[in-house]
Amino acid sequence: MESKHAISFTAKAACFLQAAFAVIFLLSGCDHPFRKGEGEMLYKVLTDKGGQHIGIDDFVSFSYIEESEDGQVISRSEDFDDRPALMFRERSRFKGDLFAALGLLGEGDEGVFRIKHSIYKVKVHQVITRGKLDDRSFSNKIEELRAAENIKARDREASRVADFVAANQVREGTVAGLQYKVLKEGAGKKALPGDTIEVNYTASYLGGKVFETTDSQVAKKAEIYNPLLPYKPMAVTISGGTHLSGFEQAMLLFPKGTEALLVIPSALAYGVAGKGAILPYTPIACTISISDIKFQRNDD
Repeated sequence: MESKHAISFTAKAACFLQAAFAVIFLLSGCDHPFRKGEGEMLYKVLTDKGGQHIGIDDFVSFSYIEESEDGQVISRSEDFDDRPALMFRERSRFKGDLFAALGLLGEGDEGVFRIKHSIYKVKVHQVITRGKLDDRSFSNKIEELRAAENIKARDREASRVADFVAANQVREGTVAGLQYKVLKEGAGKKALPGDTIEVNYTASYLGGKVFETTDSQVAKKAEIYNPLLPYKPMAVTISGGTHLSGFEQAMLLFPKGTEALLVIPSALAYGVAGKGAILPYTPIACTISISDIKFQRNDD
């Protein structure tokens, strides 16, 4: 399974990749009137710390919520993770886009922006300004910020997993850190190393954002559909090794027909290094449905 080190806003809206995020917006002062920004943007700054505004190529740590005009949440940074989103402020793609919106805020500021048909609530946590820094010094500061956020995530992981487990009533089993809840009982023999399991799955962050699935309808709903992918059960052959991922361990726990919810800690998933858009110390949730087991043994 695959899936923020930087987020790139598209002209459509607010960035989905590389980020990491947990923040509660205490966005008060909703009686502030909107002001006219560039292009079609309307905005209001709810908290102004009086600092320097974010410049082009500055590196920003922030949290956001994107809503439709009728108040429905479209996306939010905490859907992915509990770390702030991290990105460079790039040059605007069009007048009044989100890069332009960030340019109206500084470190510690909060603002609300109406851009096209979406409302964005943004809180800026930290800004690393390039200024007169050379490339190496600038990069070092960014890596220090990333490392600090990863350490915070490491220290919070156990409590985040515990909260998710409690909220989803995952009480049925724990194997070497993997926690699971059977949603539908299967029947028959369980797989052993060397057997091949055919399984449908949907993997998501604990915040709920799906990043990978074998279900085309789920992929479309999550806006991650790729027409080049087959969207059918994945065949998994389990090796006889001792260092199995949480997903692989789960394949040996259940017979054909089982549906289950897995809660996989980062140590059994993408670990301290992460992979692609998955950041270090990221626990994941995964629903599985075992459609078939092809046995390599004859022990009847």
